[in-house]
Amino acid sequence: MGPICGLFPIISLNVLSDAPHNILFKLFASKKKATIHATKKVRSDLYNHLPMPLKDFLNDYINKCLIEGGEDMDYLNK
Repeated sequence: MGPICGLFPIISLNVLSDAPHNILFKLFASKKKATIHATKKVRSDLYNHLPMPLKDFLNDYINKCLIEGGEDMDYLNK
């Protein structure tokens, strides 16, 4: 590993804790189980406190990518 690579830690979104400050990041995890759990937490705990533009983005992302994803999103089932 080169000297510059040591400056940037690699973060796995799948294994981040369920702390409130991590939940929005976990929506973009590659494991379906992690994204489903994060989606539930966002909707139950955070949603009412978010600004409307972020609510709109999250609604679109959850509906298009996580719910309607279809075959293109099959890798999330692993």
